[in-house]
Amino acid sequence: MSRRGPVAGIDIGSRSIELVVVEDGNILHTAKAPTTFAPLAQCRRLLDGVMAAKIVATGYGRKLFAETRPED
Repeated sequence: MSRRGPVAGIDIGSRSIELVVVEDGNILHTAKAPTTFAPLAQCRRLLDGVMAAKIVATGYGRKLFAETRPED
């Protein structure tokens, strides 16, 4: 199976946002931040400098995040 690069997963919860970047089953990067009153700003901060072929969002803020992502 061909891989296209790292995949980032971001879980946007009511209290915290967790990020993990994986490639071929290996964890390349993790980060965590409080959600605050500006969850999208926190997501941008956590993703700053992260290179990923795909980003998958989960949690209560997943739809808000998906609405702000550019079309592929």
